[in-house]
Amino acid sequence: MLNDLLISEAKEIDAKFLWELRNEYPIRLMSKSTELIDWETHKEWFLNTLKNDNSNIYIAFLKNEPVAMVRYDLSKNFKKSFEISIAVKTKFQGIGVAKKLLQESMKLLALKVNKDCQVISIVKKINSKSIRFFENFGFVLINQSKELFYYSLKI
Repeated sequence: MLNDLLISEAKEIDAKFLWELRNEYPIRLMSKSTELIDWETHKEWFLNTLKNDNSNIYIAFLKNEPVAMVRYDLSKNFKKSFEISIAVKTKFQGIGVAKKLLQESMKLLALKVNKDCQVISIVKKINSKSIRFFENFGFVLINQSKELFYYSLKI
């Protein structure tokens, strides 16, 4: 099934999918910002992000249906780093979509950026699924705060 997973850079047409994905309740709970995002706010953010050379968004499609996204934003807090955000539609979680998306998108990102970079994942301590996911992928814990873990992986 995952052999059919296609990954491409986000385009304007993906705006609605990303908005719906971001507003899925379980995904919102684990996001930095947990409130619902209205369509106009999202659309403005998304169009600006597409034009931003410091952001890279990739969409995973399964049988032509968008099922997941990953975004890499140049970090303002860590040198030579991209902060990652990854989300999979609830009904497609647990089948390996995130792992394949992360593998393939990191290859695409590596073609665009300095090889001396790292990916930083900032995970809520209550998000045990994401903690296991990033640790199993090889991310290393580099810091923590009261509510967050900070993981790193070299590109």
